[in-house]
Amino acid sequence: MNVLLTRRFRFSASHRYWVPAWSEEKNLQVFGPTTRDHGHNYTVFVTLSGPVDPVTGMVVNLSDVRRWVDPIIEELDHRRLDRDIPFFRDHLPTTENIARYLWDRIASLLPEGLQLAGVRVVEGEDLMASVGVAPFMDSARFSFERPLQPGVMMLGRRYRFSASHAMRVKEWDEEKNLQVYGKCSRPGGHGHDYILEVYIAGEVDPETGQLEDVRNLDQAVQRVLEMVDHRRLDQDVPYFRDRVASSENLLLFFYGELSKTLSHLAGLRLWETENNVVELWNR
Repeated sequence: MNVLLTRRFRFSASHRYWVPAWSEEKNLQVFGPTTRDHGHNYTVFVTLSGPVDPVTGMVVNLSDVRRWVDPIIEELDHRRLDRDIPFFRDHLPTTENIARYLWDRIASLLPEGLQLAGVRVVEGEDLMASVGVAPFMDSARFSFERPLQPGVMMLGRRYRFSASHAMRVKEWDEEKNLQVYGKCSRPGGHGHDYILEVYIAGEVDPETGQLEDVRNLDQAVQRVLEMVDHRRLDQDVPYFRDRVASSENLLLFFYGELSKTLSHLAGLRLWETENNVVELWNR
């Protein structure tokens, strides 16, 4: 039986998106402000899979993991990726291509019996790309793993909105609503700062280095978020007039709406609080 072990790494770098064969107009049309030199703080999660050694009690010594990966991270740290790293002179330094680059470099270093299960690159706080296992945005939040098909890339984006609700079944009396939902049933309602994570999966465009234009993704998600942001869900949103405004139903609402425009939608994760999260994945 294999166990998954994840180690986090960090680096900072700058880059720009530019396809030399394209005109300036087309580059600006496709990549927008990312055609200008800019930088990010990156977080990299490397997930390894292997059996637990009966003597050491470890899948792998973390000192070895650092010995393999630290030099690769150091090559990227405080660099202009598209100029300083040969790979990115021919491949745009997108989050997706950085994840693929790290996957190939790290996989070639591992000893027999130890497998690379996933590489996740988080750009800033709200954008990530993952190869191998399903992503989590940062180590402060729960990790939910889901294997992907070989070669499939996953792109994740985090969004925030605020809404209020009361959890009540209209046909129930006050006593039963209170019994089932507790203080969440109070008629005056209550609110949350929600976090919605949207994941799409597929093949990266070899020319743009992107799985999806993030601006298109943002536009599709914002259209749906406008329906619920700064709303009283159980009163202002038609979907919840006949449904309890629970996180589970809110997740189903998002999935139904986003599926209309995002053909490669892989899954959603909705945080109601830091302690309460629901998710839905395509299987």
